Amino acid sequence: VKRKDEQIQKFRSILGEQIRFCERTVSDKRESEDASYFNSYFNAHIHYEMLSDQVRTMAFKNAIMNNRKNFLFKKVLDIGCGTGILSMFAVSAGADKVVAVDNAEILYHAMDIARENDFHDKVIFIKGRIEDALVPFHKFDVIISEWMGYFLLFESMLDSVIYARDKLLATGGIMLPSECNMYIIGASDPERHNCTVKFWENVNGYKMTTMINLSLQEANIDFMNENYLSTTSYRIHTINVNSCSVHDTLFTSHFTLIGLRDSKVTHIVGYFDAIFSLPFQVMFTTSPTAPATHWKQTIFCLPEPIHLKDGIRLFLYLLFYI
Repeated sequence: VKRKDEQIQKFRSILGEQIRFCERTVSDKRESEDASYFNSYFNAHIHYEMLSDQVRTMAFKNAIMNNRKNFLFKKVLDIGCGTGILSMFAVSAGADKVVAVDNAEILYHAMDIARENDFHDKVIFIKGRIEDALVPFHKFDVIISEWMGYFLLFESMLDSVIYARDKLLATGGIMLPSECNMYIIGASDPERHNCTVKFWENVNGYKMTTMINLSLQEANIDFMNENYLSTTSYRIHTINVNSCSVHDTLFTSHFTLIGLRDSKVTHIVGYFDAIFSLPFQVMFTTSPTAPATHWKQTIFCLPEPIHLKDGIRLFLYLLFYI
């Protein structure tokens, strides 16, 4: 029991470090990091990856196109517009004007794309951060943004979305998505664990165990095989995009994972969902049990496996902060 308690305490410490690593938002970056962040979006591959993610793209399309009454003759703000796909959905749904803002060079290609599809008279493109942009309207009826990062908050644009909401959303206006939830679940993947931990114990005959702690502090963005899931899931946090503040990225969570079978839990897996609260409600999830998305899952490796039997509860405490 004492050894198990020590394992759990060590796990909590490592997981805390991993969460802190994973939660930086764009506002935390220095100017040089900002440039690197936005420049990373000026290549075709990353936009191919996002646009070909049918779960993501179709969720936005269905939310917009199946709720035309919420877009008809409305003014829409698209934050982090990328190639402008969400702006074009909004115009197709009847929006009067769309203001599309992005600080990456991809914006100029978005302008060409809008012109290619005869939307150039409906979409106004502005290059820059929304915090600095001079938008042509005082208020917008709808603000849309695909702001979510890995495990929701890593490299997310939530701070920019909150700024825009507070400054530019009309009374009774709509935020899309409306709500996001963060979850964790336990998994048993000994092979992956060996690659993270055991590998460093013998590298071509040499010990490199000092690398283990460094390796444990780095979350892995990858798919977790749903067959390896070994506990119940738990919702650790909810972001209500209509009312949240930047302080909502600081939170604690007491939670319980229940073993679903006799297994050794080697990893904690993080994922999220996004909900579009409209008359025709749409949602998607990045759960390991759902169709794959470009967000994959965020996988945290435990220092040592925790033996958990069917029905046994694992009580944990988690601190998130930015």
